[in-house]
Amino acid sequence: RRRSKNKTLVVILPCYYIEQLEEVQKRFKIKNKYDVIYICFNRNFNFHDVIKEIENVILKISRFYKKTIIIGYSKGGIVLNYLNLYSDKITYICGSTPHKGVWYTPKEAFYNRVKNPIIRKIYSKFIDNDFADEMIGENNPIIKKMKINKNTRNYVIFLTKKEILKSIKNSDIETIALAIVDKLMKIKGDGMIPKESQEINENVYIEGSHANGFQKIIKDLEKKGHL
Repeated sequence: RRRSKNKTLVVILPCYYIEQLEEVQKRFKIKNKYDVIYICFNRNFNFHDVIKEIENVILKISRFYKKTIIIGYSKGGIVLNYLNLYSDKITYICGSTPHKGVWYTPKEAFYNRVKNPIIRKIYSKFIDNDFADEMIGENNPIIKKMKINKNTRNYVIFLTKKEILKSIKNSDIETIALAIVDKLMKIKGDGMIPKESQEINENVYIEGSHANGFQKIIKDLEKKGHL
């Protein structure tokens, strides 16, 4: 039996590992008027086992709420598309999700394509090439076999000159760094995920970076009454 009086449950799907939970709670912070569950990966996890576990957790807890919103950001969006949950009370949100995968993982694919030692060093700071990174490679079976959930509200995050200038003005170091990475690695997206890879049939476009995209999505959802 739950004690909270909130009527909406928000589930944040994993794009970080469990040892980074504090960072997850900080980066994906949501207002207190919602109950929030943060789900993180364990190291060396089995993808399909994780899907079943997440489905079971959501089904057990969501029955206590009038509305459940599942948000899959980045890799979490891949997880969201594999969930088999059918309910009018559940809303699906994807953001900055590599639906078509990325070219720079696994690391062998990156090193075969990029020879510049500076770009290689930058790459090593952002990608650890554990399974969670490798699973979003454009040739990974998880990407190849994935079916897009048609009921998903999909957000595409992309950098613009306006956003970069704003980040410089506000001393947003993460967005500035991602803008540099985006340019050097020719990602053409939010600094991590190519814009083209994020797109599905219907999209909502927001100027931003991989670092600030989640909070911009939350603001848009609240503004338009979806949250």
